[in-house]
Amino acid sequence: MQTAVYSQIDGLEIKVGFQAPPSPKHGILPGVIFLHGGGMVAGYRREYLDWMIESTHQKGMIFLSADHRLIYPSTGFDIIEDMRALFAFLSDPSFSTAYLPDGISLDPTRLAVMGSSGGGYAAMAAALYAQPKPRAVYLLYAMGGDHFRPPLYWGY
Repeated sequence: MQTAVYSQIDGLEIKVGFQAPPSPKHGILPGVIFLHGGGMVAGYRREYLDWMIESTHQKGMIFLSADHRLIYPSTGFDIIEDMRALFAFLSDPSFSTAYLPDGISLDPTRLAVMGSSGGGYAAMAAALYAQPKPRAVYLLYAMGGDHFRPPLYWGY
């Protein structure tokens, strides 16, 4: 898997890994971006499972896996900023020209994000704040729902 720096904050390089299908068709391909788990306090871009890559490639799509800043010392707002930077980086035609095989381009209007555990926050941040917006969001063991409502067992 190749990597590229999609953002740099105070000397910290934030990277995205990517891999085109083994026998890509020439043209503009969609992609799936995996966002790692770790409760937003741990983890990194290589924590995907083999089936994620295999399934993505079987459908003729580019697999990507991105790092993002973690809650300490960063904040949720920093993760939103990282998702905006990631989508801006991937939607720039220079990404395809510099990193993908000749004749292959990433279609930034056909991206999906998959967030595992704490990566679900980053996936939801991408869906809400990134441009262009992802076409699909898949949350794998991620948080969701109304976080501020008391649980039902509190008797409300």
